[in-house]
Amino acid sequence: MKTPEASDTSKQADRNSDLVGVSSGSGRGWRPIAMIGCVLLAWACFLGVGAILASDDYLKALVIVGVMACFISLWMVALWLKK
Repeated sequence: MKTPEASDTSKQADRNSDLVGVSSGSGRGWRPIAMIGCVLLAWACFLGVGAILASDDYLKALVIVGVMACFISLWMVALWLKK
């Protein structure tokens, strides 16, 4: 049987998890992780555009974006396997 103190603590934890967008049943939410991945990919595109403007070499831009996409993919797989 739960004590009133433990019940209050679990209710507070549920409220806190709702505030940050994390569901209490599935662990951490995927939205913050997806948002970080999108921001990193946008940053790689920004760097790729800078590489194109600096030297007119599209291969450098592809390498920059490809390496960042691989990095994000590896982290997504690692986080997925951790669940």
